[in-house]
This record gives sequence, structure tokens and C-alpha cells, in this order.
Amino acid sequence: MVAVLVAEEGGGLVGLASCGSQRDATLRTAGFDGEISALYLRQDHQRRGLGRRLMRWMGTTLMDRGLSTASVWVLRENVGARAFYERLGGEIVGEAIDPSGDVALAEVAYGWRDLSRLAKATSSVSADHSLTTHVANPRIATPT
Repeated sequence: MVAVLVAEEGGGLVGLASCGSQRDATLRTAGFDGEISALYLRQDHQRRGLGRRLMRWMGTTLMDRGLSTASVWVLRENVGARAFYERLGGEIVGEAIDPSGDVALAEVAYGWRDLSRLAKATSSVSADHSLTTHVANPRIATPT
């Protein structure tokens, strides 16, 4: 099962987050049972607390599903995203080269071995955006 959260402001989409069970066999073997599969924010909505709020939601959602750890892949060159995950207590737990496109992309995996620490790192975030939750699986998408 995959959980997706969208952030809206003034009726427009400004952010998206998704998480679920770990898909990467190497990270699963390393003890990461949950995965943050996507976190996207419009550039004009970055550095306003929304990313932290979405991360808190994903950490809580994963814990509610009985998962206790999580990881996320990020491009090695994405310095801003890497600093964001490090500020939230993420530690580098893997590296890989994605050869699927025209250019091989270097990625780094950040992990949290205790999702309650992620929740604590994001606990002081204000709620200045309307967040809409959607839970989806491969067959059915139902708003909650």
C-alpha cells in the first residue's frame, strides 16, 4: 500500500509526498522497512516549513502501518535536498548509480533507523497549508 499526500494553497497544488513499504531489496535487507518514495515542493513554497510537515506526515503514516524505519533516495548533486534530510536526522545508508536514462545518475540513500526521531525533528512545524490525503494501492485510489 502507498500513501500519498498533496499540499494545496488557494486551490493549487504546491507539494506532494508519498511513502509506503520498502521496495529496494538492499535497503530492506539493511533493516529499512519503510520508504519515502517522493517529496516534491514548488520552488516558491520551499523553506517555509511545508517539507518538514510532509516529512512528519510520512513518518507518522509509516509508523501507523507498523513500520519503524525508513529511507529515501536523492540525487547526489541535490545539495539542498541532502542538507534538508540531514537536518532531519537522516544518515547516509547507501549509494547507487541509476543507469536508466541517457546519463547515469548518482544517488544517495538517507535513512532513519527510528521514525519517532523523525517525528520529533519535525514537531515544531506550523500548519499554513491545506493538506489533502489520498491513500492508494495499485488497484484502488480512495480519498480519506
